[in-house]
Amino acid sequence: MSFSTTKIILIATFLVLTSCQYLNLNLHRHQSCAWRKSSHWTRKIEFQGGHSDSGALLKSAEEKGCYAISGKVKIHEDISDELLIYLSVSTTGDTQRPPEVCRDANPETGCGGVGSCLYCRPCDSLDSLTKILGAQLVVNGKPAGCEPLKKGEYDNVELRFCLPKLSALLEWQGISEDALDHILAATTQEGNGPPKLSLFVTVYIFDKDIKPLLVSQRKLESRIRELRTISADEQIDSQTYWNLPFNQIIKKQSVFVGCHKLYGTISLSDVQK
Repeated sequence: MSFSTTKIILIATFLVLTSCQYLNLNLHRHQSCAWRKSSHWTRKIEFQGGHSDSGALLKSAEEKGCYAISGKVKIHEDISDELLIYLSVSTTGDTQRPPEVCRDANPETGCGGVGSCLYCRPCDSLDSLTKILGAQLVVNGKPAGCEPLKKGEYDNVELRFCLPKLSALLEWQGISEDALDHILAATTQEGNGPPKLSLFVTVYIFDKDIKPLLVSQRKLESRIRELRTISADEQIDSQTYWNLPFNQIIKKQSVFVGCHKLYGTISLSDVQK
């Protein structure tokens, strides 16, 4: 049997294995981003942190592949505008490395998509997020920002988000044929358990309309990729990425009004937990 034929069989085997399995999230910890009086962002909203067995806990949402962290939220200043949520998604803890690209966002609004994207309509049902890694902060059963939020503490709060498809996670990991072999080998090693993928997510909440800035940046990124012959699925180099206008907001930690970090691992199993 030829080497290439063996590779094809391995890939086919992996696809069969994963087609009948579920992605399950083990949330190790989540916490608010560090804030001081000297910080460049205004802390208007602060979500309760937690670990795997304490604080705000993880539970499965009604939507397949979606989860919710139930806990408390503190509103430091009245919020009267609709909230926009930007997710920075990475499979590495290296904060200098650009996060995953945003795929399939609306070219006119800059909203939606899969990956590190902006979600501009948090007042819509979470149904629209079931196939992407989206997020909503829900207070008393209603997305935060749809109605004015007065300063104070709220108990009935959920931070909802959905996992991407397995193919997207593997693509973000840069799964090559060699890496695929490694994953397959890991599944057969006694006591090693199922393969796990790390997931680092930072949730940025804005109460200002940042859509025009992001749309402009996406056009600039497209032009850079065209000139450098970089595909839409590839991330540009770190220096160029962090010098783009919207990314400067994230790098300088400014403009947004809420920030929360999550770290967990994704695993495959035959049942959804």
